[in-house]
Amino acid sequence: MEEKLNKNFKYYSIIIFSLFFILFTTENFNLEQSKTFGASDGHDYYKIAQDAPQISKGLQFIKSERFFFPYLIGIISKTFNFDIFSSFKTLSIFLSFSLIFLLDRALVIIKCPKNYRLTAILLVIFNPYILRYYISLPTLIIDLIFLNISLLIVIGLHSSKRYYFFGIAIGMLVRQNTLAFLISTYFLYTLGYFYGQFKKIFLINDLYIVTAIVLFIYLFNFLYASNSETSVSANDLYFVTVFGLFATQYNLNSLPAFFIFPLLSFGPILYFFFINRKNIINFLNPINVFILLSALILILQPLLGGPLITGKNFIRLANYAYPILLVVLPLLLNNNFIFISKTKKYFYFIFLIFWSMHPTFSTIKIFNLLKFSM
Repeated sequence: MEEKLNKNFKYYSIIIFSLFFILFTTENFNLEQSKTFGASDGHDYYKIAQDAPQISKGLQFIKSERFFFPYLIGIISKTFNFDIFSSFKTLSIFLSFSLIFLLDRALVIIKCPKNYRLTAILLVIFNPYILRYYISLPTLIIDLIFLNISLLIVIGLHSSKRYYFFGIAIGMLVRQNTLAFLISTYFLYTLGYFYGQFKKIFLINDLYIVTAIVLFIYLFNFLYASNSETSVSANDLYFVTVFGLFATQYNLNSLPAFFIFPLLSFGPILYFFFINRKNIINFLNPINVFILLSALILILQPLLGGPLITGKNFIRLANYAYPILLVVLPLLLNNNFIFISKTKKYFYFIFLIFWSMHPTFSTIKIFNLLKFSM
């Protein structure tokens, strides 16, 4: 009993230390600085909050469709006389902590060993493009909500469908990328006609419910966006967002760097996958297929946007798949892991700390020379 308590104390101590390390070594940008350093989308979300309860004018249709939570933040901030940007900042910190909690819950539900749970959580905490990024740029709050919701959807598949439906509903309020989970839902249901093991995941009534949720919230979002007087048509925006790789003109020399960008975030996951590649035995499990297909679509969409439309945002947008990939990896391996040796773990932890020190978003500027390339 005492040994178990000691292990739990060590486990949570490492997580708490890591969270506070990130919190206290992350740049505290103001609104204008956050716009300068990458939160151009967030500037529009701030405008929605600032204009609430009125409809914000002159925004891109795609961003106007994501109005709900910025609008809500604006209403609550004005009602209680809070500073709007501070509200974004406070909520970003809260959602950063809740993301870690939901990841831990998801891994507990699938009975992951504590070693892997800690590894996965640290890969999120120290990822320079997740917690540190969103605490620095809090107006990108809807991205953090989406990351939380993606885990809730996966948790729902392992426990109660009501979490899945709730996750889809909230997801549709924050990002159109939630359609990746809808596509995966329909795909699994279709597979059920050919492979018996897929029938028990989604029933026809589940499809009716999730389709009704998606359609209702799409119309709800459309109502706000259609009154926002956007200068560019929604069809044009959606087309270049999905097919920019083929429909826009860009320098072909930019492609190698564009494809390499996500490795700055996914490198440690790929390493862990590589050392365990021979242990993959559970690929065709229905939930695994659902998560892998959803992750593939989430990564494929910004990739297809191309270097002109997506650009360096490829890292941020591909990260929408990051937490659920950390959940599917132990499922693929049936919790049969190869871990690095105990001695190497200390070096690995030090590597994660240095990995987190983004030249723009960290207050520790040891990689400052790389600032303009990252």
